[in-house]
Amino acid sequence: MTARDRTSSRRFGRRALFFIVLISIIGAALLFTNGVGWPMTLTTFISGLTAAIGLDFTRQSSSQDPHRGVEIMGLVALIEENARTAVSSRLQGEPDDQTVSTITPALVAEGIWTSEDANEFRRVLRVRNSIAHSGPRSVTEKEVREAKKIADGLLAKLDRNGTSAAPISINERMPTILLVLCIDTSASIEGPRLNRLNEALNELAHSLQSVPLLANLVEISTVTFGSRPQVWRGDQEVSEEVENPFLAAAEYLPPTLFSAGSTSLGGALRTANRIIDARVKFLRSRGRRLYRPQLWVVTDGLPTDEWEAAADEIAAAQEMRKIVVYGVNLGRDERVRNVLDRLLPRHIYEVEEVDFSPILSILTDSIKSIW
Repeated sequence: MTARDRTSSRRFGRRALFFIVLISIIGAALLFTNGVGWPMTLTTFISGLTAAIGLDFTRQSSSQDPHRGVEIMGLVALIEENARTAVSSRLQGEPDDQTVSTITPALVAEGIWTSEDANEFRRVLRVRNSIAHSGPRSVTEKEVREAKKIADGLLAKLDRNGTSAAPISINERMPTILLVLCIDTSASIEGPRLNRLNEALNELAHSLQSVPLLANLVEISTVTFGSRPQVWRGDQEVSEEVENPFLAAAEYLPPTLFSAGSTSLGGALRTANRIIDARVKFLRSRGRRLYRPQLWVVTDGLPTDEWEAAADEIAAAQEMRKIVVYGVNLGRDERVRNVLDRLLPRHIYEVEEVDFSPILSILTDSIKSIW
């Protein structure tokens, strides 16, 4: 919504409130002059006033910008990145592994920030955490403005210390989460199960897009496997050699899946591993920060190709903390669980019908764990 649109909306809202109150007064007066008692007259007036208050609340809620907290997320991420650089010689271990509680005292000790600056940064963090945990509507526009002003000032102090990164957009300041859905579309996935799978993908897309933070952070690619692996960028099948098979969650439109053929799990795992590796290298070459990529493997049957070596590669990547793997055993077959176990997943979901709702909470928890 543009500034002009918001101004017009406010003017319309004020006029509507005025007319509702005016009509309530006139209606109450007419009732009283026609011999209706005070109780009914007062009830009519209060009903109109209640409607006006309800309209005003709705107008104010709808006028709030649901994306207003996104900039704070990016600013905090940039502060943390530059702060780690500023005190890296003082910190033990890799700078990227340091928490805010470790970095802030080091900044004060180095004379880059004052104790008051550290307290102000905690104010910004409270706003950021409130947005991350409860959504943008959990904070007021005034709180966001004040937090942004403080964050800009703290960044300026880091800039003077010579630690600032090259100017980049707000979205580029924010760490990215790569999400790959590796989904079995063999002939056994048919009928109601296939329908439910397509429904679950659409529900996932809607859920991610309803949370502005995740819509901005997450990039998704889908790898399906029947007789051969297929890579999808949104609802378009692409070659894995394309520049970027991932799509921002805000723009993600899931593919409509059809089932056929065998279960080429090994080929799908190798494909997923390659596209994750390529995207990670590309983003890092651009100076982007990343959370650990997530790979979700959904299957209901035993592999029909040479899958063991590919599974071991995924397990090794998991152990090296390059990715996080989750398995979905569709149908609860013990033999399928044994296959998924070889990937060393963080968790295996045993289900009869596909439900991607755990992805949303896990993505959110991933962000919280780093913040």
